[in-house]
Amino acid sequence: MMIASVAVICGLVMIMKPDQEPEWPGLTTFMHIGFAVVALVFYAYTLKPLGFLVSTAIAGTAVSYLIEARAKNAVVTGVLFSGALFLIFKFIFGLSLFALPRWLMG
Repeated sequence: MMIASVAVICGLVMIMKPDQEPEWPGLTTFMHIGFAVVALVFYAYTLKPLGFLVSTAIAGTAVSYLIEARAKNAVVTGVLFSGALFLIFKFIFGLSLFALPRWLMG
């Protein structure tokens, strides 16, 4: 609740007293944001049919590629991120996730 209160106060300050000359990011930054939104919407739609590991690996790879445009590193990061999140959600939080597509699991 305390963090929400601080966030609301900061938001109100920005509304009441905006910068006189804000510096907007370039077109490339907006394109990256748009690509990230598309990747996360794709993730939301593919989570159930593809399973957690596959869809999270794809989304993690896409977002990682936006951060640093090296395909090999992005794939490794996406796969490791997917596996680590699956283990955390499954064994620490106790969530029952489908790791792979249901048709592969029988």
